[in-house]
Amino acid sequence: MSAFSTGLAEALARNEIDVNWVAGIRKGWKLQADRARGFKGRIGKASKINLDALHASSRSASAALDDLVGYVRALRADLFVNKGFFPVKDSGLAAERVKVSKELDAAEDALRDARDRVEFWSKVLTPGSSENRMDGGSRYAEAHKSVSNFQLYVNGVEETADQAIKAADQAISGRLLRHLAKLATKAGGKLEMPAGEPDKVSLGKVAVLFADANSAGARFKNRTWLATGVDMDGMSVAQTEPRPPTGRGRYLDSLKQAEALLKQRGLGYLWYGNIFVMCRDCGGPNSYGSQYTTGAHYHRKGDYITIYDDPHPRLAKLVAHEMGHRYYYKFMTASDRGRFDSFFKQITPVSAYGGEATEEDFAEVFAWYIDGRDLKRDQLERFKAFLGRKLRSESASSSLEVLL
Repeated sequence: MSAFSTGLAEALARNEIDVNWVAGIRKGWKLQADRARGFKGRIGKASKINLDALHASSRSASAALDDLVGYVRALRADLFVNKGFFPVKDSGLAAERVKVSKELDAAEDALRDARDRVEFWSKVLTPGSSENRMDGGSRYAEAHKSVSNFQLYVNGVEETADQAIKAADQAISGRLLRHLAKLATKAGGKLEMPAGEPDKVSLGKVAVLFADANSAGARFKNRTWLATGVDMDGMSVAQTEPRPPTGRGRYLDSLKQAEALLKQRGLGYLWYGNIFVMCRDCGGPNSYGSQYTTGAHYHRKGDYITIYDDPHPRLAKLVAHEMGHRYYYKFMTASDRGRFDSFFKQITPVSAYGGEATEEDFAEVFAWYIDGRDLKRDQLERFKAFLGRKLRSESASSSLEVLL
């Protein structure tokens, strides 16, 4: 490893901005931007009308722009979280955060707008697409009038993407990194940033890991990608701005409340393992319909919980719901689950979401019971028949379960 690479690795591992950090990010951005420009000239000067080639070029340009959006978001996560640019009381960074955010927004907006336009031109030239129908097929007909007309669309795709990359480069390399380099120089070569909060916190037998683009593992991947311009680890970049580390206390308060509620009901033995706080969009769409969100999820294989919601007053109840899934799958036999499921739809579920599936029915009743909410007599009797079970054969301490 060269002296430069060693210095860069050390700079990325610390809460500071210096010449090594700026040079490394500039190099990584240039590599990524140069790679993104690889779509140019793939069709070249058209000798015939070939919409398939145009669509392929559009997909290539769109993917290149998406890659750069991912880089900008990773840089945002590194600056806001790892480097402490989230506003901290009395940090003196409020004005600098505005400047940093402005340039990051300018770069991302240019790239996303170009990506949307490139995708629109491809779709409007696709017979049967909603964009083509809304256009009445006029642009499709225009592109087929002559090779020169078709060439205009080819040039339009390439120029749109190329201009966006240039605009993003001006924002990132031309203004943002130059400004940060000046700040570091003004501070004597090194801009010390406020220390962040820990990524892993223990709450009894539960380890809470903040992995919303802020965890040690995610930071390592972010840093690797930012420094080299290559996403070697298949990193999934958060689709939203990273949460401020200072907000982690609100998650911990809700989790402590959930632990206390479980213990009050004699179910404290469910409080173990890992709980991951993930990015807002990491949960994806709810499998039971768009009318429901995916605020958290219990993973049967691996026996852990992920949280996607921002902190809110009902977060403890949401965690209790996921603990209900743990109880259903880890502390009830298949026979128990079959007996409980046999009453599905016969006994009114406690919520609309509970009426979507038997496992959600149990988790909702469990959460209501933990939270001390009123249950009807038949709901409570059906549910309590399965409480108090600790089955060693399916406990989370099983070596087989750990391997899964």
